[in-house]
Amino acid sequence: MFIPTDARCALSVDGATVVPSFLSAEQLEAIDAEIEPWLRQIAWSNTLGYALRSRDKWLDHVGLCSPTLVRVALDERLLDFFASLFGEEPIVAEFSIHDSVTPNPELPFHSDQDGGLILYLMLTHMDESNGIFSYIPGTQTDRRFFYVPAEEIGRRRDAIVPIVARRGDAVFFDQDVWHRRSAGGAGRRVVRLLYQPASRPGGAVDRLYRQTLLAGLSERQLRAFGIGQPPFQRTGRFTRIGRAFGREEIQTFVQYLRRFCNVDLRRAAPKPPKAVSADRLGPRIRAVR
Repeated sequence: MFIPTDARCALSVDGATVVPSFLSAEQLEAIDAEIEPWLRQIAWSNTLGYALRSRDKWLDHVGLCSPTLVRVALDERLLDFFASLFGEEPIVAEFSIHDSVTPNPELPFHSDQDGGLILYLMLTHMDESNGIFSYIPGTQTDRRFFYVPAEEIGRRRDAIVPIVARRGDAVFFDQDVWHRRSAGGAGRRVVRLLYQPASRPGGAVDRLYRQTLLAGLSERQLRAFGIGQPPFQRTGRFTRIGRAFGREEIQTFVQYLRRFCNVDLRRAAPKPPKAVSADRLGPRIRAVR
């Protein structure tokens, strides 16, 4: 693992940066072997496999299946990097694997407005064929929009920066920077990590883990993973565990048949997007430059 000295400046000023060959060939091989059995099982009521969401597979409890990824996510050098940006210790707020298994429509320019820093670890390539990531540098401090109006994008069209990444690369970006994913086909697999300041456990997702995967970690690394911290308050997909088989499981089964078994089922009308209140915005926490 190598983080260039200029990565901190690029992430602070522009809102995104790419670190080539962040994962070694040996790490990539180990990760593939560790997660492969988990990506073959669907998450029913009590099965901790992948979940089908937004046209794709998501593996939500990486702490159950991949010791290599746990060590990478909690590497002291990576924690130092995020601590230097936040001005305080970081926590791993989200830790999941996103497996794009069907073509996706464009996700337009938006700002997550949650003050964290996201790390994509590329397990495949990322380019125009499977949905390219683009952003507009310097917009992470402009907190006016969740979905950015087309006229705002039009005024800054020449500033849009597309990111092409290879397997093993790391893509760092501020989740508040204006960013989008273009439409693309299947075939993109990425580890998605969200880091938040430790003073904001309310922005972190509760998750499952195997005790053996945490063996040998330092006290700092355990705290970054949430051990001994105030409760992580976002339930994420944790609410599925132990729940009786019901409507959502039936919907998941229908999605599975439609996407992977070529079963032609009547599609329900899509639900309109929910409006997000600006009241949920918390303060951006950053070190003084």
